Amino acid sequence: MSGLSRRRMLSLMGGLAALGLAPAGAEEAPERAGMTLGPATPFDPEMVVARARALSAAPFMPVPAVSQDWLDLSYDDFRGIWFDTRHTLFRGKPGAVQAEFFVAGLYFPHKIGINAVEKDQSRPITFELRTFDTTDRFPSLPEDGTGFAGFRLLGELEAEDRFQEYAVFQGASYFRAIGRGQAYGLSARGLALNTAGDGGEEFPVFRDFWIEAAEPDAPTVIVHALMDSPSVAGAYTFRITKGDTTEIEVAARLFPRVDLVSAGIAPGTSMFLFNDINRTRFDDFREAVHDSDGLLMQNGAGEMPAGQPGGPAGQRVRRQQPARLRPDAACPGVRRLPGSGSAVWPPARPVDRADRRLGRGRRQPGGNPDRQRDQRQHRRLLAPGGTPEGGAGASFRLSPFVVRDRPGGRCRGPGHCHPHRGADL
Repeated sequence: MSGLSRRRMLSLMGGLAALGLAPAGAEEAPERAGMTLGPATPFDPEMVVARARALSAAPFMPVPAVSQDWLDLSYDDFRGIWFDTRHTLFRGKPGAVQAEFFVAGLYFPHKIGINAVEKDQSRPITFELRTFDTTDRFPSLPEDGTGFAGFRLLGELEAEDRFQEYAVFQGASYFRAIGRGQAYGLSARGLALNTAGDGGEEFPVFRDFWIEAAEPDAPTVIVHALMDSPSVAGAYTFRITKGDTTEIEVAARLFPRVDLVSAGIAPGTSMFLFNDINRTRFDDFREAVHDSDGLLMQNGAGEMPAGQPGGPAGQRVRRQQPARLRPDAACPGVRRLPGSGSAVWPPARPVDRADRRLGRGRRQPGGNPDRQRDQRQHRRLLAPGGTPEGGAGASFRLSPFVVRDRPGGRCRGPGHCHPHRGADL
């Protein structure tokens, strides 16, 4: 028997009350709004760095897993649970940012930790199913079988006093953002490991987040993340500035457990199934199904070759010579891209773009049901030229991750927004 939603139960209770049949205690105070926060502890970003260093010195411990009954939900079932906005983090407080949360299950197999930071104090956010609403048909599943899968940030993007979504962190180390008037396209990742290599790709996970409260009218919001995987741990800081152009400055410190033979920073992942070019190959009522319909990036020669997704099945790797990196006089061993604040250590080698065909039924996190079908994933990354040795650590700063309109116009809808990154152009 399917469980009743909170909304349906309240409706039934209201009907009973109208008939004078409400059970004892039915007129108690309404449910408390807001997230439940744990005890406060002092917070400093260096604490995340220390945790990453400590993780790398010990054997990898998998991120807590979602129970099988939550993983076995169908796509339609999973659409039947969503965050109840009455519990939005920082709602009702004077500030420039709010946060809403995603439940783990189906395509999101990990339960992650999320913390709220205010005035240099961190408090863990307790996962509770009471903060989510469901349809009447959503099955009754145990609360301890799931947890947080990620979150989205809300701010006054289009108009004052109207908070709306502009950035999402959900699934593995994926994140994405939009500028004013845009729809989502390409997704970024914290790190790419063994992309297009033998033995399969490794997907690190942001296992813990810290969301800092922001003062009213603050232009930038700060999020910290602790990344982990069998090969490497890392501490990340994201400085997100929304607007017509949304920019994300990413700073990271990596602590490998093993020698990283194939690691890529500034990776981007997109989905392409079809558009008007290969439309005749698909029996579908939609005109196009894709996140991005092209790839445009500047190479070391100053050229901007355009790439068309699609093509024959299988895996392809293309290499582009990146803009020449110059030594940084203030930081020996660090090289910077000309005209940007990006720093890469060790020096970088050419940009890789791997086009990988996924098997039927598989799907990358944070997408849509179209990804259950055979598709082509497009990834590009800036790969370090050296090989950081296990335990030695490495730092890099990507400034900025930029989401902006096409030259001369606004985005025309899903798949037509082209993120550009200062570090991998």
